This record gives sequence, C-alpha cells and structure tokens, in this order.
Amino acid sequence: WNVFKNSNYTFKYPYDWKIVKIGNEQQRLFPPGVSTEGIGWRIWIHTSEKSYGVDISSVIGTKKEIAHRVFERKTDEILIDNISGAKVENDVLPDSQTDGLNRNGVKIPFNEKMLYIQLMCGDAEKDEQFCEQYKPVLDQILSTFRFIE
Repeated sequence: WNVFKNSNYTFKYPYDWKIVKIGNEQQRLFPPGVSTEGIGWRIWIHTSEKSYGVDISSVIGTKKEIAHRVFERKTDEILIDNISGAKVENDVLPDSQTDGLNRNGVKIPFNEKMLYIQLMCGDAEKDEQFCEQYKPVLDQILSTFRFIE
C-alpha cells in the first residue's frame, strides 16, 4: 500500500490506485483501469464548510433529503482516529439530480468543517457487484486514516 500525507491527515491506499489531489483538502482515488476524468467510480475524500444530510449524532436509520430525490441515511457510528463520526449511505431515487451516483462512506467533524470519505458507486443497481468489490478498500483506507496534530 502507498501512503498519502498532507498537513491534516495521512492514510494508506492500494499501490495500483491513482490519486488525484485537488488542493490540500480533496483527494480522489481511482482503481486500476478507471478513468480519472468524470464523476464515476472513485473514493473521494473532501471537506465541506457545513454538514449536509443527517447529523452525526442522529440515531441510526435517520434519513434526510440532501438533493432532489437523493437521501442520506445514517447506517452506523464509527471512530476514526478516536474521533466520532457516522457511516452513511445515499439512497438515489430514479429521476434524481445525480443520475444515480450513489455514495457510501463516513462523515467526521474536523477543524470546524465536515470531512467526508466516500465510495462513489455509480449506478448501484446496475453495477452493484462493482461497488461491493471496493467497499473493503474503503474500509482499509478508513482503518489507516490518522489525523495530524
């Protein structure tokens, strides 16, 4: 595995994946054979000034609409480097504004922002097997994720 490090955090990712850095607060990781162009399959690490969707302190199962016909659902709680966060999944309904781009991942409060680490799954109904094959990679990245103080 390769190691990524910036001024805020470090994590490990598969040696054969490509990483595209966009500033200091956004990284996109692509599996072998997947184009780094467009919005398809990737693991996306980014921060947001505000939290959208469910609150991390919400009870498991809470769902909130985050875009037209796109709902974020809290599926579990998680600790990332001793910081409490939430595991979330998006439920994307037909005719949504995202063209079926599903996201599974976590959200963690960080430096007065919200840090998102998400597996972008494309059309999960059509490509469910493809999405499932990369969930263990997301879990491995999460298990190696450390904040730099």
